[in-house]
Amino acid sequence: MRFLPLLVCIPALFLVGCATTESLQASDGPWRRYQDFEAELVQKGTSADFGRFVSARLMRMLDDAASEQERAEFRASGAFPLWLAEERSNFVKRLDSGHFCLSVNGLTQGGGHGAVFVEYLPEGGVLKADAIHYQYFDSPSQYVTEAKCPSEVELSFATPE
Repeated sequence: MRFLPLLVCIPALFLVGCATTESLQASDGPWRRYQDFEAELVQKGTSADFGRFVSARLMRMLDDAASEQERAEFRASGAFPLWLAEERSNFVKRLDSGHFCLSVNGLTQGGGHGAVFVEYLPEGGVLKADAIHYQYFDSPSQYVTEAKCPSEVELSFATPE
């Protein structure tokens, strides 16, 4: 299953972006962007450059935060690759709009089972996260087996283990 994102992301070669220092390539698909953001968060912590990985719409929300506490909470929830301590599987799909949706199953930082659902859009020549949803599961049998966008996920009220 690890090869699926590479096969699905090949159409990313045909996406055209504005002139920028970063360019969208097949190797920059959603799973790669997720991994790159995770590496940046691990390396730089709170000083990570969210703007490289998160859409302008979400960055405006960060910039418009009413307080430092609200800004810190936004950065914590926006650091979606860190929610899972161990990724078990991932799935990608491309939408007709040119957006991509990534679903990642795994063990949460709290030791429970969960998934992260991210919708990416092409912006400034790279894919950036524009919608994020977290979901807890009671067991690995509930892991998703195909990519879902955050808008396709029903709210889950399972409690973390």
